[in-house]
Amino acid sequence: MPQSENGWAVITSQSDPKLTVIKIPHTTIPLRLHKDVAPLLAYVASRVNKEVCSLSFGNKPGVQDEGGYCYRKIDNSIRFSNHASGTAIDLNWSRWPQLRKRMNKKERAACEAIALELQEVIRWGGNYRASRVDEQHWEIAPGVKASQVKAFCQRLGIKPNGTI
Repeated sequence: MPQSENGWAVITSQSDPKLTVIKIPHTTIPLRLHKDVAPLLAYVASRVNKEVCSLSFGNKPGVQDEGGYCYRKIDNSIRFSNHASGTAIDLNWSRWPQLRKRMNKKERAACEAIALELQEVIRWGGNYRASRVDEQHWEIAPGVKASQVKAFCQRLGIKPNGTI
């Protein structure tokens, strides 16, 4: 079975039972994600919403600027994206487009603090090398297994709905 870049099994259909839809806490924004990581990634998104920038900032009614699962390969690559396994999210993609550094110092510092706190299981695209920077992107770190995510969530007290 093909794997995404971080080692999780690729999911070929958005109706696969391994996927679930979870709302980002304190928003009305839904994300389709792998069930085993949905609470953690919803928690990350809620932190970005609270500490970095409102996820609804500049959004038009009915237009969502965030996403999770998407069956696809990495741009210009033969490898599957972590979105294809439901283990990655993109937040405020029109504000922070891929391959451009658009965050101000305060936003970047807040994201770096979140990434540092969660580095055991999460990787932030804003820390990718300069030619591939992706400030909107958060993912389960390479090699991290479902059991590690579960244990991490238990230690932090992250509930199934992504709140603490």
